[in-house]
Amino acid sequence: DWRGDSEVMDSYTIPSMTLDSSDFVDMSREAGRILADKLLDQIYPVQVMARDGDEVWISRGADAGYEVGDTLRVLSGAGTSEVLKHPVTGEVLGVREKSLGQIEVTSVEPKFTVAKIIEEKGNIGEGAIVRR
Repeated sequence: DWRGDSEVMDSYTIPSMTLDSSDFVDMSREAGRILADKLLDQIYPVQVMARDGDEVWISRGADAGYEVGDTLRVLSGAGTSEVLKHPVTGEVLGVREKSLGQIEVTSVEPKFTVAKIIEEKGNIGEGAIVRR
């Protein structure tokens, strides 16, 4: 499992495990998808596009690898987060995001995802950032 929940295995643990070249191709494709997803998240974070009651629409779809039932975190978005600056240089190092709650994926479309709010600690609205 390339999402971080895997166990470390070696030939001593599972002597019957055999891998062929297609397994390595599949693993490298998945690793590339995850790397691209992380990079895209830094440049264009997944955001809440709209809200209706306890339903939200977010800005990534099937390309993000979301599945129905996935739980995602919702954080304060641009303009609402505290900017963190280096105390000497004044360089902006990032932002301090505040947890607004959690959502559960109910529908995955090619270009967007629909989810329901399962926990709300703050106002989950347009522009809020969504992370795994």
